[in-house]
Amino acid sequence: MKDESTKKLFNPVQTNDNLYVQVVNQIMDLIQSGLLSPGDKLPSERKLAEDLNISRPVLREACRVLEIRGLLITRPGGGRFIRDIPESINIENMVQGLKKAALIDVLEARLITETETTALAALRANPDDIAEMENLCDLFKNDFEKFKKENGGLKFHFAVARASRNFVLQTIGEIQIKLSHDLEQDILLGLEKWKHLNCEHIEILNAIKAKDPNRASSIMRNHILGLIEAMKQKSDNVSKNIPERRRNYSEEFKS
Repeated sequence: MKDESTKKLFNPVQTNDNLYVQVVNQIMDLIQSGLLSPGDKLPSERKLAEDLNISRPVLREACRVLEIRGLLITRPGGGRFIRDIPESINIENMVQGLKKAALIDVLEARLITETETTALAALRANPDDIAEMENLCDLFKNDFEKFKKENGGLKFHFAVARASRNFVLQTIGEIQIKLSHDLEQDILLGLEKWKHLNCEHIEILNAIKAKDPNRASSIMRNHILGLIEAMKQKSDNVSKNIPERRRNYSEEFKS
């Protein structure tokens, strides 16, 4: 790979969501396509960050992930190089594993914020909020295909966040929920598990209608813990590559 060709290889990151994940995916795609080969040296940190339109700390995080996955090696004073990749390594599986690990990060944040947001929703939801959640739950029960096509699960969590009547929590919550969606949470979970978890929205709604903040918060907490556990079970590779602190959420986050 010649340095003058790097702008053709590396494209500026388009959004502010999961920057390091986008960089990792882009470099892995280049390796998989053969545009980057074992022994190729990456451009300097400054130039590569400019080409990708990201900060240097974000680039360092992406490179760290690639090093952990055995795709990149840093030689002190020499720069970063693509490593020899054993044939047994499946790049596509690595991409999926990275998405799962990033999704667990998002779910961890949701576990902290969305449980309390739901408690506030139980105290502050008005009839319009309740009607919106009821319509989404009815759509799930009566026309699942339409519910799925229209991102009903995403809309339900947005509705809960709005019902909290707290602008900061609503904004943070909507960002986190959208990140889950953008990381293909539904696809990674699998259809049956995703359907099962969406059934729990009905229980959350009932607790909000009953104006029971403790019960609403507890159900949401268990709902998100269920998402985390489902993601862990989906791939042995994920549980091997994520920090130990993430492996036993049910125990770690018990009150």
